[in-house]
Amino acid sequence: MSKSKIRKAKPYEPTHKSIKVIHSDVSEPQIAVKRKIQSIDQDALAGAIEYLYGKKSNFNSVFEKLFKETHLPVKTLAEQVFELTPKTLNSYRASGRNIPMHVRELSIKLNYLYAKGNRVFGSIDNFNDWLKKKSYGLGGLIPIELLNTVTGIEMISDELVSIEFGTTA
Repeated sequence: MSKSKIRKAKPYEPTHKSIKVIHSDVSEPQIAVKRKIQSIDQDALAGAIEYLYGKKSNFNSVFEKLFKETHLPVKTLAEQVFELTPKTLNSYRASGRNIPMHVRELSIKLNYLYAKGNRVFGSIDNFNDWLKKKSYGLGGLIPIELLNTVTGIEMISDELVSIEFGTTA
């Protein structure tokens, strides 16, 4: 075969029509909501980075927000989530000392999780009730027992997405 008959393949360039086919099952309002959530997440991410690594930030602000918004007792947060004694946890709160990095990270993740849980279940109290029951989607585990690790929080978050989009709770 001569060189003149060999043609280079054109790179694939999606057209507007092909993009519509990919997203045909997603409505315009759903896309708008997703974009809104992504923009909120970007703002929250910037705040989370400042909270974790900032020199001048008030580390206790996200921590206190967690106490206020989760409606969980200090004992539960201390022992089941942060794996601290309630006395140690209250000491961090009262003194304003820097909170350990793993506690900061968990508090950020929990704030996100509780925002999502509130959205899915309609209230924090309903979400807390769900956290205390065995979850089919989590292999029969009790979600509140998974809150002490980032991986557990992500598993719960994934389950909330499943519930939000209509799979069994």
